[in-house]
Amino acid sequence: KKDGKLTFMVYPSGKGKYVAICFELGLIREGTDVLKLKTRIVTLARKYIESVQKNNLSEDLLNQTLPAKYVKRYEEYQAAKENYENVKKWQKAFESLVWMMTRKDGKLLVTK
Repeated sequence: KKDGKLTFMVYPSGKGKYVAICFELGLIREGTDVLKLKTRIVTLARKYIESVQKNNLSEDLLNQTLPAKYVKRYEEYQAAKENYENVKKWQKAFESLVWMMTRKDGKLLVTK
């Protein structure tokens, strides 16, 4: 009840709406304004934890399970993030290679 980590995620759900989730507390909210939604989910999580502490409620309330579709969305995000990082690494390596080649040959290899 005194220590822990909360994981939040906000993502578009279509038609100008967004979903915000807090994994550990099982909180889910929807809205149309990303910044307001982010503030709302964090405030809700803080009040939830304060209530559990103040009323000496069970710690089981702090370790909730989300419906599978939200967990799947998070896993998809993590995989996309990892793929993006890998692409960035390859791109940087390729750009370095091109730079080395152009310097070695003394001419520009990339044309418009």
